[in-house]
Amino acid sequence: MKRTLSILISLVLVFSMVPCAYAVDSTSNNLNADIESLVASYLRNYNDPSLFESTYAVGQELPAYVFKDGDFEEFRTARYFPIFKDNEIWAMVTMVNADTNDPSYTIDRDFPKELKAATNNGANNGCLILDFLTVYSYSGSDLSELMTYDLTLEGDESTSRPQKTKARTIKDFIQDSGINFKQVKANDLSPLNISVPVATRSVEPPIRHTLDVTLYKQPQGSEICWAVATYCIARELLWPTAPTPYPYPSNPMEIVNYRNANFPDPDRPTRQSGKIEEAQRCLKEMYHIYTNYYTRSLTVDEMEESLDDFCPMYSAWYNAGWTYGHSVCVAGYNLDEDYTTTVIIMESLTGYYKEIVRNGAGEYHMMAASIPVQWQQSLMVYAYP
Repeated sequence: MKRTLSILISLVLVFSMVPCAYAVDSTSNNLNADIESLVASYLRNYNDPSLFESTYAVGQELPAYVFKDGDFEEFRTARYFPIFKDNEIWAMVTMVNADTNDPSYTIDRDFPKELKAATNNGANNGCLILDFLTVYSYSGSDLSELMTYDLTLEGDESTSRPQKTKARTIKDFIQDSGINFKQVKANDLSPLNISVPVATRSVEPPIRHTLDVTLYKQPQGSEICWAVATYCIARELLWPTAPTPYPYPSNPMEIVNYRNANFPDPDRPTRQSGKIEEAQRCLKEMYHIYTNYYTRSLTVDEMEESLDDFCPMYSAWYNAGWTYGHSVCVAGYNLDEDYTTTVIIMESLTGYYKEIVRNGAGEYHMMAASIPVQWQQSLMVYAYP
């Protein structure tokens, strides 16, 4: 049976922690220390001590440009720092809302393998180009698609989704514009001092509380993130004690099909996308899991209460205009020495964990290519079989 990893952890790191961790400028001498803390925290998600036997380093910050209205401009909303594991690109630390006085950080594995292939593991000069929901690598004169974020389009049938620009078209614009992109070698490395975390009996932070939520990657081009989050919550709660064969829906598409058969959208009877209210109803009707609905992110106390009951949580994220949404399963949180909160989600777009550091205003933000999204809605389980 799965057990929650609810332990008090003290990181043995070679650097000294400083106040207001993560909320630093990239020119600060403390940037590497903040990234070290985030990488060490991220490694613990996989509950694999062998990960700490590797060496880690942060590469040179990758310049980023956004393609908009047939032109390019420097992208200032986010900043990107590749993380190397045993001298290979392995993850990405992103400073979200970097153009404000209250940025936050994420660490994820959204497109490191693709970036590694496109830049010869960072040995070639390169930069990032963002076109709406798609991230490209531009290295030398080669343009390579790294990832498209399949966010859900909100609104009715009259709402039009901006069309993805063809890579060939972007490359034509690059050649026609004559723009001189700043390109860097990402493998200009600064070592990170990551040590194995040691449990402590101290009642003071850092506190880590997380569940071993199933990793699941949704098919590319699909809009079933809400169903994946629903499925992961149900599987975590019911699988350990369920009879054989498993009597509940065994994949997210069964949830989509159930919704379309039992309470369909008359305008889009076969749609894949879904809202938090539909996830709540499917949890109740298909799995007999009952939840409370919140029009906000959850507090640390609420997350602690849920995790004490071995219950993952559902979170819905939206851009500023509420035109694009994304849903994920929240697997846990960290609270560090400076009481900075980091949530751990299972990112269905990649099938990996992602960590998001709360900003000074108490908000959680992450990037989907050129679009920042914020945790806006939640489901919290209060009863299940």
